[in-house]
Amino acid sequence: MTAESASNPLKRFAKSLSKNFNEVVNFLKYRITSGRIEAANASISRIQSKTCGLFNIPYLFLKLRQAFYQQI
Repeated sequence: MTAESASNPLKRFAKSLSKNFNEVVNFLKYRITSGRIEAANASISRIQSKTCGLFNIPYLFLKLRQAFYQQI
């Protein structure tokens, strides 16, 4: 229906929906997202950027534990 439409945004939506159909169905079926993982990755990136790379691995783990303890 929308694939035959003259509207470009609807065509693009229909194309992306058909390309990602399995992922959409899995989300609707199980309601599992990657939000928490993405938030953890963002926290790690933020800590690394604040500390200019932080090559001391034990100190990095300490900072990560502090960051995630505050989020709970």
